[in-house]
Amino acid sequence: MDNISSVQLSTVETQKATKKEIPNKVAEVAKRVFQKIGEVLLFPVRFFGAKRWSIPGLLFRLPAVIGKHLLNRSDTSLEEDLFGSGYHNMNIPPLPQADTRHAIECASLAAAIHKSKSEWVEPFGIKPVDPRRFLGELVDEDRFLCNEKEGVLFDSQTALKMGFYEKENTLYVVFGAIGSNVSEMPNEEEAIALKKKMEKMSVTSGLGGVPDCFDQADQLIQLIQSRAEGKQIHLTGQSLGAAVASYVALKQHIPATALNCMAFGPGIQKKVGAKNLNQANRFVTQVVTDGDWISHPPLAIRVASIFLDLIGIRTAGIFGKSYIIPHAKAYKTDRLLPSILDIHRYILGNLLVHADPKAEKLAATIGDPKEFSNLFNEWLKQYPTINML
Repeated sequence: MDNISSVQLSTVETQKATKKEIPNKVAEVAKRVFQKIGEVLLFPVRFFGAKRWSIPGLLFRLPAVIGKHLLNRSDTSLEEDLFGSGYHNMNIPPLPQADTRHAIECASLAAAIHKSKSEWVEPFGIKPVDPRRFLGELVDEDRFLCNEKEGVLFDSQTALKMGFYEKENTLYVVFGAIGSNVSEMPNEEEAIALKKKMEKMSVTSGLGGVPDCFDQADQLIQLIQSRAEGKQIHLTGQSLGAAVASYVALKQHIPATALNCMAFGPGIQKKVGAKNLNQANRFVTQVVTDGDWISHPPLAIRVASIFLDLIGIRTAGIFGKSYIIPHAKAYKTDRLLPSILDIHRYILGNLLVHADPKAEKLAATIGDPKEFSNLFNEWLKQYPTINML
């Protein structure tokens, strides 16, 4: 009898708890609905503004900026406050030879994360690190696939792919490009479907959307910073990976090297904020290939972008201290002429030829990490100047 009473009492308590939970769940659902409605209604707002400065924006902030400088309450120059300094699309200087070695390392890291093969970075003394060392229990969630040996973490839902590598006191966190998911997904149909989803995601981001992987990466890097063991964090990636690296770097003020970066659309720019965009030179180094329409579009498009900026309409663009390298067709291809995507993808080969025009044979090994690793070590012996960069 006592057992029956205790069961009945437990059932009543469960029902009461359930009744209490229902209003909370309804409130949570209502909150999400209103958030989505707000996002839809405010969506057009993200297109108002400019990547650098606009005439309406300049007139609006001029009194406040002058007042701030008269009172010595600004830590930036008057020119930077009025016109910004994070966006450059004209007269981009060539990548200095002194910075080429680091750019080659970053491009090799981008190649390593794309296929999950750390052989790409072995010539530089860079080693993969188990993601659990910095993310701990998060790695064991069902959504994540972890390749401890190659230092790779992949989220099958958001398509975020991160690589963890270290060299001396630096922790490199690398973000994967479109198609980097394929190496982590044994099911070919699912891999192709997710790759197509990533392609659509890149288009929508250029038109004002903000893919989930951007904020997810931001949150994970915050956690990694608290567990970095005193190491200096450097972010990098190519294309979509470069955009994610730039986004996190600008929000958290940590250094990043972006290679042929996918442009920030109006939504991403809005989330990063004007102040962070104007300070992009301090944190992000952009390396673009001449002829890459994705990171460095043709002159006519850049001129049109300047005009739209002046009247206060925000368009896509990349942010940071920008450098350009020539396109050397430094890779194997069956096509007589390189496609736009070829120029966009194979930045490592072009960087090698930029460092040394005699490196064409080495650059042609892009696609085979073992052959690249062997030839790279031989190249260093033959052309030791790259070691001193």
